[in-house]
Amino acid sequence: MYSEGKVICIGEYDVVFPFKAVNLEINPVTNGEEALEAVKSFIDKGYALILVQEDFLEAIQPVLDETVDQPLPAIISIPGSEATRGQALLRLREVIKRAVGMDIFVQK
Repeated sequence: MYSEGKVICIGEYDVVFPFKAVNLEINPVTNGEEALEAVKSFIDKGYALILVQEDFLEAIQPVLDETVDQPLPAIISIPGSEATRGQALLRLREVIKRAVGMDIFVQK
């Protein structure tokens, strides 16, 4: 179902355009609804890696919940044009905690 090497970047144009320099496909969006529809579409098309601008993570949460236990597609957040909001780190923390059974980010 998933095609090896199919990667797409979804986000605001200014955020995703630089990914073209490394020959990745981009899909510019302007709001969360567009981001959600784009993510669903690229899952249906068999993309293995979907990079999504951090600002749209809340909008695509239903898809993240559906795919969290599947190895593919890997949906990874990328920072937006503004300062990071920390959502990417929180998501990574949850995934690692589930995978290894403990929170490796705990401060002692």
